[in-house]
Amino acid sequence: MRPPRLCFLRNGRTYAVAFDDRIEIRAVGRGLVRSWPIPDAAIAPVGDELWIVSGDPPVLARWAFAETAPSTARAAGVVLPGLPAGELLGSPLSRATAAWNGTVPVAIVASGGTASGEVIERSDLLVPLTSSSWLDVLGASIALRGGALRGGGLLGGVPLAGAPLGARGRAPESWRCQLPDGAVVRDAAPLFDGGRIGVLADLEAGRHAFVVTTRDGEIQRTLACPGDVVRLVPARSQVAIADRARIALIDLTSGRTSAEWSPRAPVLDLAVSHDATHVVLAHDDGVAEVIVAEVSTTRPPVHAAPPPASAPPPTAPGSAPRPTPPPRPTPPPRPRSAGPADPIGPPGDALLVALWPLPDRPPPSAEDAARVLELHTGFIAALAVRAIAHAWHTGRIVRVSDELPHLTEIRGMIGAADPAGPAATELAAADARVAACHGQLLDAVRALGDRHAPLTRLALEFGLSPIATQILMIASAPILHGDIARLYRILAGDPARPLVDVQLVPELLAGAPRAEVLRELDRDAPLVRLGMLELTGAPFAAIAPHPAVVRRLRGIPLDDGDPAIRAVPAPRVLAELHVPRAALLACLAALADPGAQPGRLAVRGRAASGRRSVLAAVAARAGRPLAAIDAGLERRDPLAALGDLRARLRDAMLRGYLPCVTGLAPAARDPALRHELAAVLDAHPGPLALRLDPGRDPIAERCVVLDLPRPTEAERAELWQRALARHGLAGERIAERVAAARVGPGVIEDVTAAVAARPRSDGVAAELAAALRRRTEAQLAPFAERMARLPTWDDVVLPAQAADSVRALIGRIRQRRRVFDDWGFDRRQPSEGGGDPDGSAGGAGALPRGIDHTGHAAGTIAVVQGAPGTGKTLVAGVIARELGAELYRVEAARIAARPDDIEPGLAAVLDAADDGMAVVVFEDAEALLPWLDLRRLDAFEGIALFALDDGSELARPLARRLAARIRLVPPDAELREQLWQLHLPRALPRDADVDLRALARHAISGGSIRSAALRAAVLAAEAGSAVTQAHLERAVRLELFECEPGPHPDA
Repeated sequence: MRPPRLCFLRNGRTYAVAFDDRIEIRAVGRGLVRSWPIPDAAIAPVGDELWIVSGDPPVLARWAFAETAPSTARAAGVVLPGLPAGELLGSPLSRATAAWNGTVPVAIVASGGTASGEVIERSDLLVPLTSSSWLDVLGASIALRGGALRGGGLLGGVPLAGAPLGARGRAPESWRCQLPDGAVVRDAAPLFDGGRIGVLADLEAGRHAFVVTTRDGEIQRTLACPGDVVRLVPARSQVAIADRARIALIDLTSGRTSAEWSPRAPVLDLAVSHDATHVVLAHDDGVAEVIVAEVSTTRPPVHAAPPPASAPPPTAPGSAPRPTPPPRPTPPPRPRSAGPADPIGPPGDALLVALWPLPDRPPPSAEDAARVLELHTGFIAALAVRAIAHAWHTGRIVRVSDELPHLTEIRGMIGAADPAGPAATELAAADARVAACHGQLLDAVRALGDRHAPLTRLALEFGLSPIATQILMIASAPILHGDIARLYRILAGDPARPLVDVQLVPELLAGAPRAEVLRELDRDAPLVRLGMLELTGAPFAAIAPHPAVVRRLRGIPLDDGDPAIRAVPAPRVLAELHVPRAALLACLAALADPGAQPGRLAVRGRAASGRRSVLAAVAARAGRPLAAIDAGLERRDPLAALGDLRARLRDAMLRGYLPCVTGLAPAARDPALRHELAAVLDAHPGPLALRLDPGRDPIAERCVVLDLPRPTEAERAELWQRALARHGLAGERIAERVAAARVGPGVIEDVTAAVAARPRSDGVAAELAAALRRRTEAQLAPFAERMARLPTWDDVVLPAQAADSVRALIGRIRQRRRVFDDWGFDRRQPSEGGGDPDGSAGGAGALPRGIDHTGHAAGTIAVVQGAPGTGKTLVAGVIARELGAELYRVEAARIAARPDDIEPGLAAVLDAADDGMAVVVFEDAEALLPWLDLRRLDAFEGIALFALDDGSELARPLARRLAARIRLVPPDAELREQLWQLHLPRALPRDADVDLRALARHAISGGSIRSAALRAAVLAAEAGSAVTQAHLERAVRLELFECEPGPHPDA
């Protein structure tokens, strides 16, 4: 039975296991992600993919994260020669190159969706370095060759397309390196940045690692690697060694051991993540995961000074290390988010690596976490005491004595310190104290079992190496424990120096190579790049931990911080939300791509369309809570707001949230602000999400966009029915009665929950309608007033053509579900070239939902145009009454009071009209027309009427978007007579001399006729008589004088 083979994939948090009968893809800390029944396979990570060779004859297959199963089609059916047994090697520096070392070596290069191979004769082992450079091994001789796979050959080999094997000229070699006679090369890989190559070879004396320069093939270093399993760790320039007694990670350039522990059982194979934070081990009884930060820290160095007689001897080089906790078996698969399972299905169940998913491990109790933190600060204190003792021993810190000035310090500098003096005794005792504290810490971590202490969780979350993890703790320790600050001051020996600086950290971590320690403090290393530590000043650059890091180390809850960062719970999983399935699966597949890190996700939709619920559910699948952060761009100084946004994004990331930026609408109106905002978003080092309005540019680069369309009326009915069922109201058939309200899933859920939570005096349908009406009123209250009494057709007198236009408009609104949904006028068909057909601004591609191919919105935007008093508001009232909707009158002056408020005010009114069962009429709308956002109108599905004076001009792009343009001309004499008859109530006492035809000779508007009728009634009441012709004529003259200035020959 062949032992399992292991390899980490490029993202460093997912690994593959090849068993005898299957291949499994597992996520660290989460368990099984994929499984395929592929027996006896060889596996290797190549770029962002896993390449697989299996079968007899061997066949190549490729698997990417977005795929449900490996594909041989993308390998172009490459069939490899020879027996099925062999080894597949990939290159860490190439995204599309591998070598199959079977009966004969084969070079394989992928290009796009295909792959091709080439047999390399007279070679024992072929190792890919890059897409155009290879190691060609024959016996103990290694040659570096170069070439490109095109037509005539890659390395002078034979293409796989059926060509016979024969003698071919090899590509020129750059250099040749000769290992000791009898060496058998087992593996090789480029180290770190490609400047050196690590080679594993078996010699008579056992397995050895060689470090060879890429430039000329010179052997720089040879390191014995005694062990049952030896693997290269190219990204860290390390080698991993495992035998029955120990597992060790050893630096190939310095020979230092960076991590070491004892295995619980014999190791059959192992794999190390690219950042060396995780190790996966194959045992006889299964696969186990090890978190390096939990089982090993930098070993204290062995000082040359002999210990006192009473002190235990220090650990000698090569002696067995102190036993450390065994690795834990891989836990069984667990749900990725709280609540019910999320049955999206493949590929929607892929690990969302672009969002930096968190391990699904329970936290320890507060007492256990505090105990581990106390022990870790004690360990840091022991390191500080040891560093002080070392400074005493080397004379860097001296006491006042009768010696010659600076004698002790000088002796320490030249290595002539007293080996038996009191400082040496203190140093040995400090070494023992460090070892004891280290052991206690490891025991406490082991006792946590499957739970992660806060520091371990931070290390896993942000990919910190063991050295970086200790640096983070060193920087935080003085804040966590005040006495440690005093120790640091003593060690610094200079009150002007910062408490923690780049000189102090290497002194505390004396067992680690100074270059590695300083590398972890580089601005491109995770600690500084992610903002966990802040470095300021020179030459002693001060180091300070971010407050969020300290809070997490102390176990303070995530939501106990900046009130501007608001946690958003995920009330339901993705499968329960109203999201187009195809778009959702494409979004999840993109976020599962390791090359998309850090992830950028934008969800676009109208207010209350469920954007936050979707984002919270996606974040929950990555094990993260969502945090809403208002960009604050509505401030008078938006550039200052961007500085706050930058800090809050980092704060939310360090607290473990997926930050979600809202309030981005002002950036769409200001190109300069948009540019500055894009710079802030693109510079953020972690994943983030954006909540955008429909059709808005996602702003951030490499953004995955998910659009949430407005649900149709049938879909709304289903959403209402589901919400009613969740809240125990499913017994009443009321969903169809409220589905006409054009609200999104978020409003449906909120309104249903509110109605279910309180006693109901009316029926559920009535309560829901009332709740929706109250919501619309609250949204419109700052800008509009509701018209309590709506006119009927009997209350208006219109010219025949105008009346016909009004009836046609009402019919269009009533029948829009049939016309747009059922008959297909909702198909988004953009004009050629992408933008608006008339040349106005607009994005390319599909138009927002609600636009038919003629350019009209599926909502209703109409203009009612006429002189003052011609009945524009009355017409709006008739339309609202006929539709059974409320009418809200918006005065332009309330929106246009300040130019900066016009566009946001218009957007707020349109949003409310879009959602509610309401008609809004903008009176005196000329001042608002230049501020209308045409893209917002394109996405509008409500009913909005713009009342304009006669003669107002409309821009062509706006005119094209109108469902109707109702023109109300001044009434002629016949209509004026009808208007007089309408506005003189039947109960009004009239004198016999009243002549309506004579009154109709006055060319006044309908509104003036109504006012004049009221004036005449008041005059008659004052005189104590019936209304006479004289009263009416006088009222007309007053109306003309006050309201319609100008010459009136008929008055």
